[in-house]
Amino acid sequence: MVKAIVIVPPVRDFYFTFHRGSFIGAQIVNKVLQKIGIESEIIIFPMLKGKGDKIPLPNDLEYLRRYIIPDSPHFFKNYYRFGNDFDFCAKLISSRKPEIVFLSCFAFGYALDSIELAKSIRSKSKKIVICVGGSGVTVYPEYFLNSGVFDHVISGNAEESIPKMFKLTYQNNFEFLFSHTKKIKNSYFYSTVLTRGCPKCCDFCSNHITQGRKLRIANIDNVLEEFEKLPKDESIHLNFEDDNVLFKKTFFFELLLHMKKSRVQITFSCENGIDFMFLDKKDIDFLVNIGFTQFNFSMVSNSSDILKNNHREQDFSQLEQLIFYIKEKFNKPIFLYIIAGLKGDTFENLKNLLHFLYKLPVIIGISPFYPVPGIKGYEDRSFFDNHSPILTLGSSFFPWNNSLSTDELISLFKITRDLNLSKLR
Repeated sequence: MVKAIVIVPPVRDFYFTFHRGSFIGAQIVNKVLQKIGIESEIIIFPMLKGKGDKIPLPNDLEYLRRYIIPDSPHFFKNYYRFGNDFDFCAKLISSRKPEIVFLSCFAFGYALDSIELAKSIRSKSKKIVICVGGSGVTVYPEYFLNSGVFDHVISGNAEESIPKMFKLTYQNNFEFLFSHTKKIKNSYFYSTVLTRGCPKCCDFCSNHITQGRKLRIANIDNVLEEFEKLPKDESIHLNFEDDNVLFKKTFFFELLLHMKKSRVQITFSCENGIDFMFLDKKDIDFLVNIGFTQFNFSMVSNSSDILKNNHREQDFSQLEQLIFYIKEKFNKPIFLYIIAGLKGDTFENLKNLLHFLYKLPVIIGISPFYPVPGIKGYEDRSFFDNHSPILTLGSSFFPWNNSLSTDELISLFKITRDLNLSKLR
């Protein structure tokens, strides 16, 4: 029997959202390995310590140094490593004496974290077979192959790629699980994903590269089987991380009803953001009554030209109506997500948008545009051979489209924080 360890490497960034650190992909890899008869365990290093350690700003981000002010409430104060140092991780891994390890790279922006950990593991043991997979790998597997440190580079879904690697067959093409992310007193917090794939064609998104354009949904029996394993006598909060769960709105609502009947002390959220175009006031009534604690909406932009050029359809007047309806009838928190730096964006237009959104009862979430290998405009993945993966993180504020400069992107970020803070005072 092969002994395997699934690893989520430490994350280096300005911030990390611990309560959304579900790492569902890595846990599915571990689950698939066990189901095909491989003895395996999982180590999620970002969650192992529970806090970040300050580390020097990397050379690739030196252009951001002048914006970092330790006492400023408007921008990032420090750069961190979330998880132990790579040498410690490698020693811990090698001490378990695995025959094979699977590193999970959940975003291309963290490619160097996976590569550095692989190098550390290799320095401790020449015998361990080192594999890497995940969404960050699937968008550009050649980048990881060219690093020369991995024995196997695995792209695509774990349910297909892992059994194939061991020359085995596997029946389920959509493993499902609830990932426990935190516990506060007697309340348990879980995250999950009900769907994969996206039939939309938004040019700025890589979902179709990592999961395909065909929307797939978890088997209802598997969902309910996993749900029955959750604590029955404690308060539970479920966060659905799906982008497209409302494509299957009837299924989703029926599932919520079943869960509510089974667990009185249960609440819900969709913190990654959902498409408000699928919702009306009756849907809002249902979701609040079933236990939704907040609403997170993906707005992207208010520019009709930008939305059209990115193949994104939405009706801002519908969004406004839903926002005021939620606030006036239920007074629930509302988070509204926009992207800055898309092609055609201007600083003035975005600044005016922010001040308009300030008048709405919402907390604004602003994300600088960042490319992923393979999306429109970046189909030639070799482009990223000359640009550090770190620059493809939103927190790098890199001016990819030349529509907004780094200075303008950070100014908009600061304005957003200031507007949000003023609402919370």
